[in-house]
Amino acid sequence: KTYRPGEVLTLEIKTMPDALKEVTLAVRIELLKDGKAIEAYTEKLAVKGAASHAIPLALNQIKGAYILRVTEIISGQRQEIELAVR
Repeated sequence: KTYRPGEVLTLEIKTMPDALKEVTLAVRIELLKDGKAIEAYTEKLAVKGAASHAIPLALNQIKGAYILRVTEIISGQRQEIELAVR
């Protein structure tokens, strides 16, 4: 997906399988540029079942390719989403 500087990314998080929907999981969210996490966009959240999380991009966000990484802290399971800022 492509975004513009100043736009807000909305991240939808859902625990899988459904058997874990009542369990609170600790997740780390990172936005990476050129393989390096951007500290201003690194956060830790507690998620139970499902959650929506807003990530506002800076008005002067550097254009290019990014990776949004979500990692479940205890297990290390992760998912990555590629995105671009144009």
